[in-house]
Amino acid sequence: MAVSIKSAREIELMREAGKRLAHVHQELEAMIAPGISTWEIDAKGEKLIRDCGCIPNFLHYNGYPASICVSVNDEVVHGIPRKDRYLKEGDIVSLDAGLIYKGYHSDAARTHAVGKVSTEAQKLMDVTKQSFFEGIKMAKEGQHLHDISRAIEEYVTPYGYGIVRDLVGHGIGTALHEDPQIPNYAQKRRGVRLQAGMTLAIEPMINAGTWQAGWLDGRYKGWLLVSALRKHDSGDRWGTGDPDVVLRRTQMVGKLAVSLAGHDKGSIFLVIREDGDVIWLADGISRLYQSPKRKKRKHVQLVLNGGMDSSELEDLFQNPADADTKIKRCIKLYSMEKANERR
Repeated sequence: MAVSIKSAREIELMREAGKRLAHVHQELEAMIAPGISTWEIDAKGEKLIRDCGCIPNFLHYNGYPASICVSVNDEVVHGIPRKDRYLKEGDIVSLDAGLIYKGYHSDAARTHAVGKVSTEAQKLMDVTKQSFFEGIKMAKEGQHLHDISRAIEEYVTPYGYGIVRDLVGHGIGTALHEDPQIPNYAQKRRGVRLQAGMTLAIEPMINAGTWQAGWLDGRYKGWLLVSALRKHDSGDRWGTGDPDVVLRRTQMVGKLAVSLAGHDKGSIFLVIREDGDVIWLADGISRLYQSPKRKKRKHVQLVLNGGMDSSELEDLFQNPADADTKIKRCIKLYSMEKANERR
C-alpha cells in the first residue's frame, strides 16, 4: 500500500475542490422537499458542478450513469437517479457527490430529512454525522489509520446501530479512490502511521439494525447497496474529498447446502439442480455455474431453502457471465449472517 503525500500546492487545490463541492451540497440541500424526483436532483447537481468550472467525477465512473448518487431510506449508497422516483414526506435521502478541480478530486455525502421525519430517523442521521467527527479527531499526524476506524465504531456501537462493512473510506487526490482504505469499524492492527500531507475521505455508513447489506440487481446491478433489513440507513462522508440473490435475509433465492464429506467438507454451495440421489453444486469459485460439482445427496446437508426451483434459477442466471458473481455473493451473505448470529 502506497499512500501519497501531497505538497502544499496540492493541498490548496484539493481545499478549493472541497469548497466548490460544499457549495454544490448547499444548493442541493435547498431543493430537498416532498415531490421532487431524484433525477431533478442529479440534473441540478451536474449543472452546479459544471457551472463552477469543474467536472463531475462520478459520471461514467466504472459505468455509473449519473453525477449525483441519490440514495433514499434503506439504500445505503450509489442510488441511481430516476425520473419516476419522487421523495416523500418522512424519507431520508443521502446525496453523494464529487468533482474534479484542476486535476484534483473532492468527494462528500450529506444525508437530509425530507419534511418531518421520525425520531428514529433523525437520531440515526445525528449519530452518523457525529461519528464522522469522532473519527476525524484521530485524523492527525502521529496517529494510526485504524485509530479513525476504532473511534467511529466506539461511538456508534452503544446506539445499537450496524456499521456497513461492504464499503469503506479511502484516500483521495488525483484519483477518486487512492490508498489507504479506511474501515469504519475497529481492526486488529493499527494501520499506517498518519503523516502530514495525506488526504483522506472518511465515510461512515450506518444502518438502523444489522450491519449487513446486499447489492441490487436489474437497473441497479453492481451499484446500489441496501440495508439487509430494509430499515433506514444513513451515510455521511465529510472528507474533502447486485443482485437480488444477496438482497434480503428473508428473500435469498435457491437452496444452499454444506458439504459433509470429501476434500470440500464444510464448504457451502448453491444447489444448481437435483436428480434423485444426485445433486449438482456451484460456489462461483472452484465450481462454476456452467460446470457444477456432482455429489451424492447423502453427502450434503441443506442449510437454506430460498424457495426457487431449478427452472427459476435458470431464469435468474440468464447471463452466465454474471451467474458466478451472484452465487459468490449469495454464499457470502449467508456466511455473514451465520457469523453475526454467533456474535
